[in-house]
Amino acid sequence: VNCLDSLLVVLDWPSL
Repeated sequence: VNCLDSLLVVLDWPSL
């Protein structure tokens, strides 16, 4: 798992 991908997912959580 890429670090950038993980960060993007975490930041997208509130959006969902």
